[in-house]
Amino acid sequence: MTLKTSYKNLYRLEAKRNLFLTCFSGFAIFLALPFYFMQQIVTFGSDYGVAFRYASKDLLVQRVVSLRNLTYGNLFFLAVLIGLAFLNGIVRYSYLSDKSKQDFYFAMPVKKSDFFWLGYKQGIGNIVLPLCINLALMFLLAGANGCLTIGFTVVLLYVSLVGYLTYCACFAVTLLACVLTGRMVFHMLGTLTLLAYAPVVYIILEYLVDGRMYYLNTIMKYIYLLSPVSAGIWFFGQAGNASMGAVPEDIALVYKGGKSVVALLVIALVTLAAARVLYGKRNASDTGKTIVFKHAKKVIKGFLAVLFTLIGAVIVSSMYDMNSMTYKITGAVFGFLLGSYLVDILLELNWKGNIRNWKEQMVYLGISAAAFVSVIGFQNHYRYNGFDKIGEEYTKEQAQNDKCVVMNEDKCYEASETFEDCIRDIRVYKEVAGVESLDRFIEDIALGKESKVRLADYWAADYSTLSDYLYEDGEIKRYDNYNLYGVACNYKYMVRLTGKFDPKDTKRVYYVLTSKKDYSFEDFRKYVIDWNVDYNEADCVLAYDIEEGKGEDE
Repeated sequence: MTLKTSYKNLYRLEAKRNLFLTCFSGFAIFLALPFYFMQQIVTFGSDYGVAFRYASKDLLVQRVVSLRNLTYGNLFFLAVLIGLAFLNGIVRYSYLSDKSKQDFYFAMPVKKSDFFWLGYKQGIGNIVLPLCINLALMFLLAGANGCLTIGFTVVLLYVSLVGYLTYCACFAVTLLACVLTGRMVFHMLGTLTLLAYAPVVYIILEYLVDGRMYYLNTIMKYIYLLSPVSAGIWFFGQAGNASMGAVPEDIALVYKGGKSVVALLVIALVTLAAARVLYGKRNASDTGKTIVFKHAKKVIKGFLAVLFTLIGAVIVSSMYDMNSMTYKITGAVFGFLLGSYLVDILLELNWKGNIRNWKEQMVYLGISAAAFVSVIGFQNHYRYNGFDKIGEEYTKEQAQNDKCVVMNEDKCYEASETFEDCIRDIRVYKEVAGVESLDRFIEDIALGKESKVRLADYWAADYSTLSDYLYEDGEIKRYDNYNLYGVACNYKYMVRLTGKFDPKDTKRVYYVLTSKKDYSFEDFRKYVIDWNVDYNEADCVLAYDIEEGKGEDE
């Protein structure tokens, strides 16, 4: 039974004892928001010789860039919140690793579950006041510098809300780690492991499958959503990229990164529920143990064994040959043996435990082997094999014989050199051969027929970037010899456009990917000059001057 007066007194006592956390949180957030804002203001004035509030015309765009860095691009703010969540969780639940503190707390007329919620409420509420004070300072600074617009206000509040959600998710993960472990050092190691596991596995798999998993249209590309750290980073990245299309005079709210926000909310709730259930099952005698729950220890060992196995495969193969299966297998075996031994020493605190429990190690070996085989199978299934039969030297003559579109990178220029308003990267080639293959590709798409075309862009004598465009299942997929798992987004159509961006510009032919039916040259021109047009609306795969005799106006 909990006495109301006892609970209130304990709440006040804990609040006073941890007052330093509130003060430190306020200072840390001050560095990430108001202080960083002042830095941006000073840097803007020194770089352009104009005060932040007096920016006009072209300088307004630069001011928006500064505001974007302060909000969507402020990863320092995110890092501060993650660090504060870690610190608050470890400090507030440190009594779980100290038997004398547990005896003191649990001797009070307060229910055990109330101790859990007391720490949680103080933990998630600890940064609310410091955050609000610093946001008020931000609005004062913005008002004094002429940028307190509706757009900036909404974006700052939105980013702060997502940042706070990231804090809550990381705090819940820290709480779970503290409940699972019985020593302070393992509180910290456990938190770092839970926060970093998904991002580390994601990075390992990117190296192991020699491609950018970000572009894979499979569930595997959502591994980053399993960690609040990577989910938060992903939100800032998605929203930051989308905000590049904002109105030049003001920063605008964008609704990208929604999956990350949902993931953060789910992680915060599910992890909190798990921590609450396990907290109720803990005993005071569990203090001093590495992992409190026997079954949890086995699960953690299994996950760590898989992690070390994959790390070993990446390290050994990257040292010798990333494409060699022999080195990958050797590295996987080495990683498992080393990892399982180190994990046993850490978790069992007994260097002989690994040898004694050899039957258990065989189970972990089977799990690790299954994970490794699954990754290799995943690679073989999704990897594009269209370039496998091409040697290291693929000459222009070979490319022309294979009916490729051949371009010479040494003889090209950017469209912005002749058209100053061009804000997209469009490379115009002076030497192009085999464009009829692209025309055939467009005709096949119109007929709904599966088709393929290859572009060979030569940047040295016989060294090129090869890009294959495949039309299948109603979509155009692109692969190149540096990325065998697809590049960026897929489109539905390829169109051949002809025209000038303005009367003084050169007349050119543009081969453009888009998902809009009946895409016109005017649509493409707007895409080239207007920040408000979605960056992924189109993709120019080839452009060349008509006057050079490389094509004719149709």
